[in-house]
Amino acid sequence: MFNLRSLDLNLLTVFEAIYELSTVSAAADRLALSQSATSHALSRLRDACGDELFVRAGQGLIPTPTAQAMYSSIKQALEALRATLAEASGFDPAQSQRHFRISIPHPMGPFYALGLRAAVLAAAPGVVLTFDTVSLPVALPQTPSTN
Repeated sequence: MFNLRSLDLNLLTVFEAIYELSTVSAAADRLALSQSATSHALSRLRDACGDELFVRAGQGLIPTPTAQAMYSSIKQALEALRATLAEASGFDPAQSQRHFRISIPHPMGPFYALGLRAAVLAAAPGVVLTFDTVSLPVALPQTPSTN
């Protein structure tokens, strides 16, 4: 098992940027770092992983098989951390990408849902709402579950 205590987790954002942009200078720009600091970070990450991670190809860098295998897990982990930290700092409807499932078991449910969806779209365009508006008649007998 890899010891995370020995790894500067900021190196993972450098890895992500280089993987996505294919150059150290573009990654440095994205991260607001100097090219030298970004190159040094890549060197430290290469040492930690025991792999080159990226090799020169033309004007850019291409990921090694090890980097390709690591990318999706690192990307997923960083996105989860970013979302968690963004929510911890407060809910910003304009920036939120959350999904909500809302149940309105009322005969007017579909109409309420349309109004709510329009209001949310105006204030929080990235929020996705899913509605369940099915209502059952009051006199409908309950059927026992079959398990």
